[in-house]
Amino acid sequence: MGSARRYDLVIVGGGPAGALTALLTRRARPDLEVLVLEAAAAPEHRPCGEFLGPDGVRILARAGLEAAVEAAGAKRLSGLSLHAPRGVLGSAFAPVAGLCPPSDHALGVRRERFDRCLQDAASESGAELRRGARVDDLSRDGDGWMLSTRDGARITTGMLVGADGRRSQVRHRAGLDLPVRRKRFALVCRASGILPRHPDRVHPGDPMGEHGEMHLGPLGQIGLAPLGDGEVNLNLLLAETSRPLLRDRSPGHVLRAGLMATPSLRERCRRAHLGPVMATGSLPSASRAVIADGVALAGDAAGFCDPFTGDGMCFALGGAELLAGCLTRLDLRAGIGPNALAPYARAWRARFGAKRGMAGGLHHLLSRRLLAETVVGLLGSSKTLGRLMVAFNGDYTLP
Repeated sequence: MGSARRYDLVIVGGGPAGALTALLTRRARPDLEVLVLEAAAAPEHRPCGEFLGPDGVRILARAGLEAAVEAAGAKRLSGLSLHAPRGVLGSAFAPVAGLCPPSDHALGVRRERFDRCLQDAASESGAELRRGARVDDLSRDGDGWMLSTRDGARITTGMLVGADGRRSQVRHRAGLDLPVRRKRFALVCRASGILPRHPDRVHPGDPMGEHGEMHLGPLGQIGLAPLGDGEVNLNLLLAETSRPLLRDRSPGHVLRAGLMATPSLRERCRRAHLGPVMATGSLPSASRAVIADGVALAGDAAGFCDPFTGDGMCFALGGAELLAGCLTRLDLRAGIGPNALAPYARAWRARFGAKRGMAGGLHHLLSRRLLAETVVGLLGSSKTLGRLMVAFNGDYTLP
């Protein structure tokens, strides 16, 4: 076995969090040797809501990537709506009650195209990207970390970033895993043939319109993110009481049953064509902290937020932006001091702590279906309150 190659920064995971961290770090510090290890041999369709909210769009624009992502087929979405039998609330992404959206639109974006755009940009910045490089082992090595990949490569670094998802190996090896009690499962596919909410308001060739949607149903919450060309990302976040259905029925059968049991979707989806349905393992994960000795976590590795908020990719990009800002101020070649990453931890808590807590409360509300339907009905009777709900999901801020 050959000697280990040393890098200034190694990022495990080439998804949105890992790729953007590499890109922004290399742009600011072209002197650093940055390596991204991505387990997949090529960007692929993953169980993901494929919805990037206004805050994520703003981050893409700051990184100069929005045009490339749209050129790859992302669809602009002008608003968000929440549906329940007793009411509908929603609004376009526009200023409301003194709050301003980070962007006037969201994006429906196929995950494999999104990942490829970010990975290509990271490579063009000078970061080394190794696809198909699955980490077999990692351990502390003196003042740094030693990694070995399945193809036999050995790598050392003083600064390791875990951007390897909700089952993060980096988080586990750094001793940052935090047990979670709650279980949450999702079924995800791409579908076509879903009828529009308002047939008189759509353009030919664009049947799904320009709003993301979330529907409360007996089996759980169902999300729709239009992707363009008549295709939509369809995901069912199973309620706890619905999870046993997966023991006796196929994921496709359960997803179809969920559509037919949801009044706001039943007729619209009766003739829908569902692509291959992917089932996730339990979604929630948590971390004791987002930093350790020479380690930082970003994206889902830092803790998976309840998917109802549709913020997974926004959190990934936001965390990457904060982490890169911290890393570029450090002398990575001189070693990572015990408090060097503290600014990232503080910035991460300030950026995401409150909203993640509110998302947890939202989950408990939505898990009580009748109460949730009543609340949605009350909010839906007030245009301003409905727009404020959209503002919560869109990370609106004071001007």
